[in-house]
Amino acid sequence: MGEAAAKSVRRVGIRELKTQLSRWVQEVKQSSTVVATHHGRPVARHAGAAPLAPSAKSARKAAKFTQWRPAPGKQRGADPTGLGLTGSPL
Repeated sequence: MGEAAAKSVRRVGIRELKTQLSRWVQEVKQSSTVVATHHGRPVARHAGAAPLAPSAKSARKAAKFTQWRPAPGKQRGADPTGLGLTGSPL
């Protein structure tokens, strides 16, 4: 029996999906597929997603935004937060 055969498919109306979203997200996490319906007709399918492996480009981009850099013309090593931080920025 394949992995796709082991998953259950649940149908839910859009209104119920909206009001009980947390419950339906848990259903998807537990290997269910949720089909959202509008007036009984399927309009969306929600299935679990495999974790995405970060690419080298996205890792560099994330690292860039975690570094503090002073604005042009500002003193290096100054604490812009006023929290008493010391040292130089990355």
